Amino acid sequence: MIYAIIFLIILIIGIFLANISIKLLINYYNKYNSHKAHINITSAQLLSYFIKSFNMDILIAEYSTFLDNSYNIKRKIIFLSKDVINNTSVPALAISMHELGHAIQHKNKSKLFYLYYTFSILNKITSSLIIPLFVFLVVSLFLSQIYLNIALILIVCFYLVNLIIRIIIIPLERNASNIALDLLKQYKIFDSDELQIAKKLLNLAALTYVGGFFSNYIKMFKKIFKNF
Repeated sequence: MIYAIIFLIILIIGIFLANISIKLLINYYNKYNSHKAHINITSAQLLSYFIKSFNMDILIAEYSTFLDNSYNIKRKIIFLSKDVINNTSVPALAISMHELGHAIQHKNKSKLFYLYYTFSILNKITSSLIIPLFVFLVVSLFLSQIYLNIALILIVCFYLVNLIIRIIIIPLERNASNIALDLLKQYKIFDSDELQIAKKLLNLAALTYVGGFFSNYIKMFKKIFKNF
């Protein structure tokens, strides 16, 4: 009984985080988006400077979706959203440097980075098979016990892959943020006040991945129940 209560409490906290984390990040970004960095350069210019300084073979491209920024490991491209790429605000520069942090993880052959990349591939495969697996589970109820056991083992394996990737991404994102903050401080891109804004923004961004851990399961169960 106690375990059920603990699970329920964790689930409620998770659902709360999943719903509020993105809103907190967007609200904080919008609040300080008018706060222009004293260095007065755009995110694209800042990344170009570091890419050249570190002799990195990285491209910068624009993406249309609001606050949808990422690093593509296959194409070696940092995608910056249109509200970030030509922006000179402290939040925009902090976000762009966070993505550079991922590119640096790639360049430095970070074990955590490659571990995440490996499990992300496995997760894509298992996610595409989740509905057929649950169909197999239902069918196996009418077959012999061995088929049911196979279905349950596969479900556990699929769950573990998804769980591992959700756990790995949190320290991975935190490390990318630390790389970004260290560079912003070391190269005097931000003053002390700007660093505080950037630090809080990136902490809120990290919180979205904790919330994402739970929201992913909410979406998964909705998808399953929709098909039954």
